[in-house]
This record gives sequence, C-alpha cells and structure tokens, in this order.
Amino acid sequence: MKDDEKEEAASDAIDILADSYKNDYIAANDISMSDAIRAENETLIVELAAAEKGKTAMELASQGKIAEVEQLVKEIEADAAKNVPKTELGRTLYEMEQKVSGEASVEEDEIDILLRALPVIKPINEQYLASYQKSRNGLKNCRTENRISQAGRIYSRISRSACSYSV
Repeated sequence: MKDDEKEEAASDAIDILADSYKNDYIAANDISMSDAIRAENETLIVELAAAEKGKTAMELASQGKIAEVEQLVKEIEADAAKNVPKTELGRTLYEMEQKVSGEASVEEDEIDILLRALPVIKPINEQYLASYQKSRNGLKNCRTENRISQAGRIYSRISRSACSYSV
C-alpha cells in the first residue's frame, strides 16, 4: 500500500470514528432522526462552502496565482471560525467532530487514537446506558400500568356480569 493510500485510509478511519461518536451521542440523547439530519445539514453547508473555495484555490494554484490562493485560504479559515452551526445540537455535533478529528492524526495508530478519544467516548457511553435504562424502566412501567388497566376492565366486566345474575 502506498503512503498516499495509507494516509487517505487513516483519514477515512478518523472520519468514520467521528461519525460513530456523533451517532452514539444522538442515540444516547434520544434525538429524533429529523433533528439529527437537520443538524448534520447545518454542518454540511459549512463544509461545502469551504470545499468550493478550496477547489477554487487549487485551480488558482495550478495557474500560479499564489497571492489569490493565500487570500482564499485566509477566507476559508475565517469562514470556518464564524460559520459554526446555529442550533445547539448542530454546534454540539460539530464540536464533537472537530474534537475527535482534531485530536486524531493519520500518523497515530488506532489504539492511540482510541485512547485520545476516550474522554469523548466515555461520557456518551454512560449517558447512553442511563438513557437506555430509563427507557426500559419506562417501558416496564407502561406494561405494568397497562396490565393494571386491563385487570380493572376485566374486573368491572365480571362484576357487572355478576350483578346481572344476582337479580
């Protein structure tokens, strides 16, 4: 495997890891898919604008227009700093992705990346487990209340039937 391919594969792995943590956060907080997709789209808009300017910068660089390239790079950096998603969920997911991606390096091995991301993973995992347990308890309570309600309806039917026979 060539060095370029290794670097690209490592970069892809880091992106997949960041996406995985975002999905864990969404699950841990019982966030609806429509809210999650809207937040992801906020981030995507920012990234697409940067990619468009990046493409223009590459074209200018191939033409030897270095001053214009440097200006575009400054614009991209300034836009990235101010174009953070607007919603709280969007900002949270964006910051989480930046933290995981920013801490990870393509030169690190997977264990080092995982250990660096542990401060992000652990609270999300704990939150997910607590949320899951809360949902399970809520489901048990609903089942119990449903059984009590069914038992009450059956009892009232029996007692009405018993009253009609005693007359």
